[in-house]
This record gives sequence, structure tokens and C-alpha cells, in this order.
Amino acid sequence: MGEGLPEQGAGRISVNEMIGYAQARQPLEQGVTVRLLSPLGTYPTEGFRHSEAAMVLSHDVCAILTAFRKVQLPEDYYSEIEFLSPFEVRLLASVILSRVPDSGSICLYPTLLAMERPDAGFDLSVGGALDELMTEFRVFLQGEGQYRELHNPPLIGGSAYSFNEYASLRYGHQREVFDALDVSNHLMIRGLGALIRALMLFSFSEFTESAGMSLWVSMEASFEIVKGMLRAQGIERPTAKDAGDFLDDVFDNQFASEGYFPDYYEDRIKTVHPASRYGVFPGAGLSHDNVWELGIDLVHLYDFLVTGHVPDELKGH
Repeated sequence: MGEGLPEQGAGRISVNEMIGYAQARQPLEQGVTVRLLSPLGTYPTEGFRHSEAAMVLSHDVCAILTAFRKVQLPEDYYSEIEFLSPFEVRLLASVILSRVPDSGSICLYPTLLAMERPDAGFDLSVGGALDELMTEFRVFLQGEGQYRELHNPPLIGGSAYSFNEYASLRYGHQREVFDALDVSNHLMIRGLGALIRALMLFSFSEFTESAGMSLWVSMEASFEIVKGMLRAQGIERPTAKDAGDFLDDVFDNQFASEGYFPDYYEDRIKTVHPASRYGVFPGAGLSHDNVWELGIDLVHLYDFLVTGHVPDELKGH
């Protein structure tokens, strides 16, 4: 156990004690993170380069690289399970939100295994800087040995990566999404982070229920974002119907929603509350297609929330 942390079996410690322990082990405030992408994912054929972030896709190892700096967080915030930084969520979301609708599917699958380096003036859009960091990362992975065998890349004897040549990205739009995302917007980052996790869970049909629950977190975050937009337009206490009407106008829907994603309300209540006014059931009565369609709808919605853009092919449905 780390210094200052009670030994196992010494009793449960409080949230404040855990926050104090985390603050005593301050991470780097500025630097570069290189994070392994798992072979469990399915990736596009082309990566991404930006001065502040990159996605490197190669047959021996795939990774995301992000420059990071300190982001102001609420004083009482502490998490032992969140492993993606807001800067990594921004990069991953820029890929997900820029996929051409109805083109081949992708699944970005970041892992816990990452290498951090202090800021050394890296421009991640420059090939030399990327090559230097990826060379160091390969050495880092080989020194780590087997972290979790199922995530091992081919570099250290793991499974081959899958690349979907039919997955098309709007690369100009990806840069637009990346530049528009504010890493200090906690609500947006939370919603996009939940969406990323849901798409990871969809890799395994056994976890469709968990994917749905992650999507509902993402949906709730989007609802609060939309209500904020409505308040800015002068609606003091926006309702779910107000939010639904707003999106009907934005997406030029042919039929009135009469609420905010009302078609998914009953599924959410039945799943989150095992005993509800709908009854008591032995399992989650969910349709795989309904959960998947919610994910697709949220991808399109977050694209709009981030950039204000709605592709013509998505209007009028």
C-alpha cells in the first residue's frame, strides 16, 4: 500500500481521506500521455495528427498521444475508476463524432496502460516527435511485460489489431470537433466519456445492458447541456418537452418528440429500477437494436452540441 494509506483490512476510509491521499501524490501538471489502444477494438485505417494530440495506428502497437495541462476541478472531486483525462476524451470523441454516418463501424478501446512524460515542447503533429515518443513507448511496453494478456498488442505477443477499411472519417470535421471541445467543460466531458465507454461495451454482447446504462448517463449529460442552451435563449426553467421541441427544430424532425428521447424512458426505468411501476422482472427487458440506436442518436447529437453542425442527411427523419 502507498504511504499514508491504511493497510488492507484496517477499515474503510472516508472520501476526504482518499482525496487527501491523492493530493499528497500529485501527478504531473503538464506533459504528454501515451496510452495503449487494445486489440479488442476496431480502428479506422488512418490516424490523426494535431499539435496537441495524435492517434497512431500501426500493426505492432496502436496508441493515443495527448498533451495535457492542469484543469481546474471541483475541490471535492476524486475518482479511483476514471482513467481517461479530459484531453484523451477530447481526442477519442473527435474520432467518434467525425465518422461518416452509415460507413463501417469502429470501436476505440483505450486501456489503463499508459506512459507519462513531462512537457518537453512536443508538437504531436510532427513526425519526429511522434516517432521519438512511440519508440520510447515500445520500450516501455516491453519492459512492463504482460499487463493484461487480453490487451497485449502484437509488439509483445498479443492479438492482431483489426482495422475497418470501410470506416470513413470526415478528417476536416474531426479537427473541427477537436478544436471546439473545451476540456474544462466537465458536463460535456462526462457525457462524451460515458458515450466512449458505451461503445467499448458494445464490443461484447454480454454487456449490452451496461452499455445502455452508460448511454443513459451520456443522455442525461446532453439533456443538461441542452437545458443550458435553452436558458441562454431566455427559457428560465426548461422542461424535457422544451428540450425535445428544440431538437425537433434543429434536426428538422417530421414528427414531434413530445419529450427528450421519450422512446427510451420506459427501458431506462425498467433497467435502473428492478422494481418499478412497470413491474418486477428477472432481467433487463432490453432490445439490442434500441440500445444501439440510442448510441447512434447520441453520437449525432453530441456532434451538434460540440460544433453546431447537423449533416443534411440527418435532417427530416
